[in-house]
Amino acid sequence: IEPALKRFVGLPRARCMHAQVEAVLGQDITLDPERPEYHRVRIDWRGSFFEASSTGAQQSSRLLSLVGSNALACVPKGSGILPSGTVLSCLVTGPLPPPPPSDCFHGGQGVSALSNTHPSATGPKLQGAGHPAPPPHQCTPIAAPKSPKEVTRCTACILTVSSPATSAPIGSIIASNLILGAGERGLDCHLMEMRALAGPSVELIREVIDKWCKQLSPSLILVAGGCTRSEGLAVSQAVAPVITKSENMLGNLLMNQAAAATACPELLVMESPVVGVCHGSSFLASLPGTSLDSRTKCRAALISGLGALLPLLPRLVKVTTT
Repeated sequence: IEPALKRFVGLPRARCMHAQVEAVLGQDITLDPERPEYHRVRIDWRGSFFEASSTGAQQSSRLLSLVGSNALACVPKGSGILPSGTVLSCLVTGPLPPPPPSDCFHGGQGVSALSNTHPSATGPKLQGAGHPAPPPHQCTPIAAPKSPKEVTRCTACILTVSSPATSAPIGSIIASNLILGAGERGLDCHLMEMRALAGPSVELIREVIDKWCKQLSPSLILVAGGCTRSEGLAVSQAVAPVITKSENMLGNLLMNQAAAATACPELLVMESPVVGVCHGSSFLASLPGTSLDSRTKCRAALISGLGALLPLLPRLVKVTTT
């Protein structure tokens, strides 16, 4: 959950992952022949290496194995037994216990720990590796992207206009799908602001979008709701004066994708999407689906429309930032 929350607020992927260390298994572990496993363990410093001790049965329904664990051992898929003494990568999920006083740097062992005469320099080899597991100061975190310059930043704002089908937290669903989809396409997507309006007010919609464009200048503005004929096409009226370039073909693509995904061709006549460049700097797209009475179909339509937009997102970001 923690990496997902960090990613959700816009942190780069390299800063979202748990720290990683190498640890020696303290007991045998049975391998799963169908899939790899994140095994809940407790890791402790043993003078020259970390030792990982299983917290017991690992069923997803068994919360007791979470108690006392501070890491997840990355156990590969396989058959048979992974023997005690094998070195595995572990993702640190909790605080590490302090070493005993005799091993603390300030306890007099700091100088010897950095010298070639330290016992770890000539200690026994560990099964599963050609050398002992590294001490904490040599353990490396999960690798950052090789070329940060290749990551394009995308900023986004999301506006939802309530209707019976969108009374659920649709904004959060759109945000999570947007951030994950953008990341898969090499974009570092940062959610700047998300607002929900209680009704299709032309004045309020225009006020929110104008504020975003003038003060935040997001790459992308996504709107859900306010685009049905029963709502007076409020979004279309609100943004018509500030749309500097309309993209009607892309709007039709989103509509067709949503109608096909929900088997609801009536969407094509019930809603009128708004897609284009707003204030010359932000790409705005309304996502179809809020005219549907079923919440399930409404969500499916919104996600399908967003899915049609995502492959074009890297190009749209470049257009609005140049």
